[in-house]
Amino acid sequence: MAYEPRTGLRRWIKHAVAAGCGRAIRWSGAGRRFFAGRAPIVFYHGIWPAGAPALARFEGIDLDRLRRDLAVLAAHFDFVSLEDLLQYNRDERTCERPPLAVCFDDGCDMIRSGAADVLKALGVPATMFVITACVENRHLMWMHKLQAIAVTHGADRLVRAYNRLMAETGAGPSIRARGELTAATWCWPMDRKEEYVDAIYRACAMPPAEDYLDQYRPYMTWAELRAWRARGNTIGLHTRTHPFSDRLAAAEIEAEIITPAAELQRELGIDFLPFAYPFGNRLSAACEAEVAAEAGLACMLGVGGLSRRGTDPLRLDRVAGEDGLDHGLFGKPVLETVLQTAWPATRPRPGLAVRHPPP
Repeated sequence: MAYEPRTGLRRWIKHAVAAGCGRAIRWSGAGRRFFAGRAPIVFYHGIWPAGAPALARFEGIDLDRLRRDLAVLAAHFDFVSLEDLLQYNRDERTCERPPLAVCFDDGCDMIRSGAADVLKALGVPATMFVITACVENRHLMWMHKLQAIAVTHGADRLVRAYNRLMAETGAGPSIRARGELTAATWCWPMDRKEEYVDAIYRACAMPPAEDYLDQYRPYMTWAELRAWRARGNTIGLHTRTHPFSDRLAAAEIEAEIITPAAELQRELGIDFLPFAYPFGNRLSAACEAEVAAEAGLACMLGVGGLSRRGTDPLRLDRVAGEDGLDHGLFGKPVLETVLQTAWPATRPRPGLAVRHPPP
């Protein structure tokens, strides 16, 4: 099995060029017509107070960065709920300023951290995509377990433990650095990911996951999710345990999407339920339609960037705010569109968060 990680220098250069273009577009005020033809959705992960230990352990940005990003967005867009953005995506109305929806993945704490207060003060309705197994801090998501090892013992120890397990099981490729780990785990059978991560976790002499959860309390409770909704925000589904969805068998799709969708609807009394793919990895188009109908999903969002207005809600994509707004929102999509217009044979690659090794 061959595995070639993304070249770091080339990625940095592309990021820098796109960010430079984005700053030029933003400061010049150009691009309003471009965004009027899109359905912009920006997403983040956790939001934490500056200097909080959780910032390194559970991904995301701090409150000050959130305030700065929202100020940038407010200068160019009107904040709307995800439900309103889906309606805008469907109809033909024109707006003086393009609307934009803000989302957060993984169900991390937004109440105790103060993030919900920032959003309310700035008039930003937002959507929280929840990993249902993690609600009430009863389960530590597998990617967060791997990050816990890297923060506690260093990335090198994590890489060594991963490589030893792969040598024993043959479940995935060996890796050279922490940055290659997420893509490499795509090879794992999704019904064994918890088993493999627990083996790595034990091999690194980590404390029991229950103790780690008690210490940091990273995820929202049912009461906090209700408080989030009471502030005018939306709850969405991010699967039960955060798998690579394109690696799921039929029974796993039932357990990861359909059953947890029913749980959220039952527990929170909601009838509008959006869905966001972990890692951006989609089911097939035919499977998406069937799953959305059975689970009652209003949309199924990837992470491929900006979608054109009128896109099927089951095929909409989002922009990662943590990558930098000048890069992901203002720069890269506009630059790709210009290049594709000038050279129609040029096709931008799907903007998945994870590059898959060949199976």
